[in-house]
Amino acid sequence: GFLYSSPSLAGWTVYLSHGQKASASSENAEDVNGAAIKGAIGPIAVSGGINSVGDTGTAGTGYDSTFGQAGMDLGPMNVSIGIMNGGGTRTDSNAIAVTMPLLGMTARAAYVDSDASGASYDESGYQIGVAKSMGAATFGVQYDNADIAAGAAGEVETWKLAYQIYF
Repeated sequence: GFLYSSPSLAGWTVYLSHGQKASASSENAEDVNGAAIKGAIGPIAVSGGINSVGDTGTAGTGYDSTFGQAGMDLGPMNVSIGIMNGGGTRTDSNAIAVTMPLLGMTARAAYVDSDASGASYDESGYQIGVAKSMGAATFGVQYDNADIAAGAAGEVETWKLAYQIYF
C-alpha cells in the first residue's frame, strides 16, 4: 500500500492512502482506501476523514467508516473531542480528552463511550494518568476503568506504571 501526504496549503494537509486487503479469503477481495484532511479553523485544530474497506470476497462485507476530531488549547490546558462512525453494523464512538500541567507533571484524563450497533451492551471507559519527563526518560502512572460487559463482572480496573527511554 501507500500513503500520500500533500504539502501544507494555507495550513491544511490532505492524506490519501491505498492498501491491499490482508488475508483475503478469495480473489474477489477488494482493497482499502482512505482520505483525510487536517488543519485549523482559528484556534481550533480539526481533522476528518473516511476509510473505505472493500468486500472480503463476499458481496456486502465492505463498509465505510468516518471520523472527526477537534482540539483547542485553553491556556496551558488542551481539550480534544472526537467522533467515529464505524460504518454498517460496526461500533460508533465518542471521546473527550483533557491534558494539563499538574505539579510539574503532565496530567491527562480521557473518556470514551461506544455504541455497538445491534449489541445488547455498549462499552465505555475512562483513563486518568500523570507523566514526568526527566531528560532522556519519561515515567508515568495511569488508572484505567473499562466497562466491557453488563453487570459488575464487566467492570475492569487496571493500574499501569510506564517508562520511556529515548536514545
